[in-house]
Amino acid sequence: MTSTRQAMMIVTPALAVAGVDVSKLSLSRTSLMEARKSSRETLAATVRQNFQPTVPLIAHFDGKLLARLDGTKRDCLPIVVSGLDIEKLLGIPMLPVGSGTMMGQKVVEFVREWAGVEEHLAGLCFDTTSSNTGIHTRAITVVQQSLKRRLLFLACRHHMLEICAAAVFDAFFTSKGPEIELFGRLKSQWQFIDKSKFDPLDSDEAGDGCLNSSEKAWLASRQAAVISNLRQHLEDVQPRQDYREFAEFAQLALRLLGEKLDVGFSAPGAYHRARWMAKGIYCLKIFAFRHQQIRAELSTANLLVRCYDLRDLLVCGTSIDGCSYK
Repeated sequence: MTSTRQAMMIVTPALAVAGVDVSKLSLSRTSLMEARKSSRETLAATVRQNFQPTVPLIAHFDGKLLARLDGTKRDCLPIVVSGLDIEKLLGIPMLPVGSGTMMGQKVVEFVREWAGVEEHLAGLCFDTTSSNTGIHTRAITVVQQSLKRRLLFLACRHHMLEICAAAVFDAFFTSKGPEIELFGRLKSQWQFIDKSKFDPLDSDEAGDGCLNSSEKAWLASRQAAVISNLRQHLEDVQPRQDYREFAEFAQLALRLLGEKLDVGFSAPGAYHRARWMAKGIYCLKIFAFRHQQIRAELSTANLLVRCYDLRDLLVCGTSIDGCSYK
């Protein structure tokens, strides 16, 4: 976003290049600001008037702490509606507080400002934070009560899978603070680990019996299908590097006997408890180098669940794809 001051610095040389004698013009930041504001209002009114939905719509919203031009940060709420061949940003209002009630009220306000949106609104898409999902004064409840009708609740597939992964993770790891001690040890010992000695999930070279008979049967029944699915998605462009890294490590951990894969290992990065994708990556690294510096009682079940559910993580960009493996 360009500030008025920056816009003035662009306008002056642009007029000069166009052959206008800027010395004869009275340029001020105030007049430029008013002109930009008027132009935006006209453009916004045109866009709003031309938007005439005729299909069911889903409203997406997610509060974010964004920086302003003056350097301060404010709670903002991007609100988007989507449907068949439709995706429209309704607005990004600033919030005095990031409470569920305030977010719900803003969603209702913008839905009603756009003609036809309220009539065609069929559901809400949101993350699974408590400010959204409470049953009394949270965002989705406020929206539904204000519109006086029931809506389809589509919780974000990433956040739904995050809850499943976190439940498995918390069953095996405990930490007194936001950082996880075991991950900290991996980070500090990373330089001493031989990256060429990566042990797959079913490796029993050290005779540690990491897989029991039932787990081996479970892995054998799904190994080829999961590897095939991972290869398919690794051929596509992944918008997030951590998703690609997780998929590559899962493919290494599940690779078929004798198969060689050329995958590099990046040094461990952030391991804050809130970084849920990092949990899967760290678990795979710890398990892969379990016969070296890193020694931990890491349950095989943890890795099996994560590797198998990774398929949903990679394809859950839509509700249909997110449920296709269930």
